[in-house]
Amino acid sequence: MMRAPLLVLTLVVHAFAYSCKWNGFDLSKLENDVQDYRQSMGLGGQAYYLNACRSVVTAACKTANCAACQTWSGGQACLGVTTSSTFTTNGNSLSLAFGGGDDGRSMLINFSCDKTAGTGTPVFNTETASKQYVFDWSSQYACAGAPTPSPSPPSGSPGSKQAGGISGGTIFLIVILCSTVVYLGAGVAWNYRRQETGVRLIPQVEFWTSIPGLVKDGALFIVAKIRGGGGGSYQSV
Repeated sequence: MMRAPLLVLTLVVHAFAYSCKWNGFDLSKLENDVQDYRQSMGLGGQAYYLNACRSVVTAACKTANCAACQTWSGGQACLGVTTSSTFTTNGNSLSLAFGGGDDGRSMLINFSCDKTAGTGTPVFNTETASKQYVFDWSSQYACAGAPTPSPSPPSGSPGSKQAGGISGGTIFLIVILCSTVVYLGAGVAWNYRRQETGVRLIPQVEFWTSIPGLVKDGALFIVAKIRGGGGGSYQSV
């Protein structure tokens, strides 16, 4: 029963949106569906609400397709509607103008590229005699050709990394540990069945006890070769 209202709501939201891609610029990352960008002026409760790529979401702004609005104690006015958005560029600078505001109001946002500013926030600049409200907005997304984050590769595809996955090195260590446990367990069980006791229960105990001596002999042989001593000699049979 709720499908029809939800469909209408979806259509209304999209009707109040506008394209943020123009001539190499992409402002879509500045859109905020949760809250507007707000600047309080501290004069009689005056404040400005702006958004990007869509109409404002603030309930205090009464005009449905308002791109920005001005509020004060006991009143509000729309500064421009989303259906009148106009882009202009001057080199690497981008401006976005809106008309159709209440009582002849209009708005101009001058964007500037600042790769260290992050999203940034609009700052009120001035109000002209013709009731045009001018804002400045520095943002990394106001740069021409600003890269957008690449989508993550699908799960299981080459280059994708599963969250919580086990690395190859971990798998190798698990295999070695399990093999060692099986080797020792089976060897001890076999030797116990042969009625061996003490250290004789260790599988191939003679081999394992001879390793320290073999390592020592190898080390002495290498040292002797380095020193030029030959490390002993072999006799012809």
